[in-house]
Amino acid sequence: MSAKNKGFTFIEILVIVIIISFLISVGMIKYVEMVRKARVTQCRVNRTTIEDAEQRYYYANNESCLNISKLVEDGYLNKMPVCAAGGQYVWISTFTNSSVYPLVGCSVHYWFDSESEMVTELLFSHDFNNMDSLTSLRGDWYIADSTLRPTVRGGEHRLVFGELDWTDYTIEVEAILHEGRGYGIYYRSDGEERISGYCFQYNPGDRDSFLVRRVFNGREESPFQRVSMPEGFSVYGQSHTISITVDGNNHTISVDGRQIMDFNDNAFSSGMAGFSSWGHSEVSFDQVNVYEN
Repeated sequence: MSAKNKGFTFIEILVIVIIISFLISVGMIKYVEMVRKARVTQCRVNRTTIEDAEQRYYYANNESCLNISKLVEDGYLNKMPVCAAGGQYVWISTFTNSSVYPLVGCSVHYWFDSESEMVTELLFSHDFNNMDSLTSLRGDWYIADSTLRPTVRGGEHRLVFGELDWTDYTIEVEAILHEGRGYGIYYRSDGEERISGYCFQYNPGDRDSFLVRRVFNGREESPFQRVSMPEGFSVYGQSHTISITVDGNNHTISVDGRQIMDFNDNAFSSGMAGFSSWGHSEVSFDQVNVYEN
């Protein structure tokens, strides 16, 4: 028998190694995809479980909970649902009169809007259990009872979050003005201490109005959009959901699901979001979500 028939040649071994490596890589790809799909499915089950628990809480107590930890503590959930991919669960719909209430999303797996069936991407979410990802620009801010609050002292308070390259997005936040002149919500801002960007203002101190101002280098221009608060509107001590959508030059603003402004302006095209307060105002921000349009 010749020497060449006694075993595999180097080329043959190399081909075998390449084939085995290819098969392993294909198997790994399929395995990773199986794991991903399993995580997506489990995450969907978790969100449905949370939604069902919130619905039971609402029917039993005639009020919303919107706090997953409390749902667990009160026995509406057996344990804290955890997304295996590290996603954070957030409330997409918090309106009790909405056809999709309650609706939970995940910061990793996104969600389907039950009415439009369009995929929406969550850019940012915070339940204000800590100050992570929040940047204070002016004044003092602190966390109390899972809400974000400015200290009740004179002067203006400013805080921002998010990314400078955010362009078209919706910011939705729940807030309560306990006393004082009002609070603001920045959007498409540059995040600097002398901030520039748009500022929506919940402003009972200015003729009980909702306002929008352009801000340049920390200086506010006169309002270029103004809507009076409706008769009978609960200004103080009542939680209100503010929703601001910017899509190109179009701005749409709603309060508690009711559209109050729809206008066009192109002063700022991208930027971060944030909050402000002034005039000894006591305000608490409770849960903020930012969605990509």
